[in-house]
Amino acid sequence: MRRGREPANQHTLNSPEPDRYHSALKRGALFNLLGVVARLVQPLYVLSVTWLWGPSVTGLYLLAQSLVEIVFGGITAGYTDATTIFGSRHAEPSESDPGERRALYRVLSNTLGVTAGLALLAAAVTQVAARTVVMRVFPGYAELLPGLHVLAWSLVPRTIGQIAVASTKAMMRMEHDAMLLGFVHPLLMLGGCFVTYVLGGGITGLLSVQLVVDAIVCVLAVRAMGRYYSLAELARALREFEFDRDLLGFSIPQSMNLTFNRYIARLDGIMLASSGLGQAELGYFGTAALLTSNIAQIRLVFSGALAPVIARHHIRGERAAIRDALSMVARWTTSLAVPAILAALVLRKDILHLISHSYGEHSGFVALLLIPPFTSCAYGMAGACLMFTGHSRITLVNSFCVAILNTGFTYLLIPRYGMTGAALATALATSITTGLQMLELSRYEQVAISWRAVWRPHFGLAIGLGVLALLWDPVDLPFPGRMATAFALTVGYAALMLALRQEDALLLARRLIGRPVPTV
Repeated sequence: MRRGREPANQHTLNSPEPDRYHSALKRGALFNLLGVVARLVQPLYVLSVTWLWGPSVTGLYLLAQSLVEIVFGGITAGYTDATTIFGSRHAEPSESDPGERRALYRVLSNTLGVTAGLALLAAAVTQVAARTVVMRVFPGYAELLPGLHVLAWSLVPRTIGQIAVASTKAMMRMEHDAMLLGFVHPLLMLGGCFVTYVLGGGITGLLSVQLVVDAIVCVLAVRAMGRYYSLAELARALREFEFDRDLLGFSIPQSMNLTFNRYIARLDGIMLASSGLGQAELGYFGTAALLTSNIAQIRLVFSGALAPVIARHHIRGERAAIRDALSMVARWTTSLAVPAILAALVLRKDILHLISHSYGEHSGFVALLLIPPFTSCAYGMAGACLMFTGHSRITLVNSFCVAILNTGFTYLLIPRYGMTGAALATALATSITTGLQMLELSRYEQVAISWRAVWRPHFGLAIGLGVLALLWDPVDLPFPGRMATAFALTVGYAALMLALRQEDALLLARRLIGRPVPTV
């Protein structure tokens, strides 16, 4: 363990600690990858709801989740990030420094105590205000009310569970996030879906399942937390509660920022519902939005693992190390996102048709829904890095302004263009947000994603889109033609990356063929 802090200029990119962090980043990304693969059960859950109850119930379910997700972001998101970032700062020195240990438990008591209190308050307010909001804003969705009252109480265990998992990430242990939130939670939800159907339940039963599952995961998450922390010391810190002003100064604007981001991401469906779109049509749009947004999970594979690494480099002023880690991860996420985007663009009708025979027609808006996940994977890490380095007030201003702009876009575009207008509004808003974040990271931290590191997958996307432009719209091809096109684009992209000597493609090829491959 290091004794005291060395000046930042004594740390180089070849120092042992950045190397150790690089290994931890890869290990954490691996666990996060497993969690993201497991999270693919979430689309399967929506698919199951649609198969068993039909698109109308799916529309109700997705609207309820969108509303609660926005509230949940305001309660928990910033404090979850603060648990990982601020906890990571104190984790290593707390092993030998009593002052740092007290600071570590003060972080945990603040994030856990504040969020649990806010969750209880939000749940109580929902019991009083939900009927008024639903009847005035969504008059065609009144049957949502009983389940919405139940779903609000799930905020309490979900909040505690999220903070507990974030505390393990501060110790650079990503497996609990992967297993509990990525594997256990979605599988329990899927099982609860089938039990509800067998018992003859409807939308209220489905939303009640969320409360039960969140309670189970909360217990497991607190148990995992107890492996790395003393729960007795945490209880004492909660009894002797002392506000951490620096942490709250980060958490409050960050929570507001992420609330606005979720508002931006979910506004399209909410505005479509409030404009009178039918439940079945909302189910179609919401399902398409959910499936396309899952491509952004590629970025989440790495951003969770990157957070404690960036926090530790930043506290030492190692900007070169931050730049290199950021560029490397952006290369990974962009390289993986491009073939997924191209395949989804070609097969969008087929994928949606698997969920419901009424889905898949007039799917042009789905092409627009693919823009936000691509920008998230390619450039969204810059916004995450702004947050990891403590600039939550800056990101709050961004998201607030863009939320207002997106609201204006939806008011202008939805009445005229319907679902296409909603998708376009979201694509414009998220692209503007990402652009601002990249500019601000460069200004305030003198760090930017290196174009040299990421140009190859961008070039591959451009070539793929050029091919599709000759075939547009590829969904009009016969099914064998669509499958052949998607396969050819994927294989062609991989071949192009090898021809351009993309580092990760060469490394993968070397491992697959079992012999040395020339590196760049």
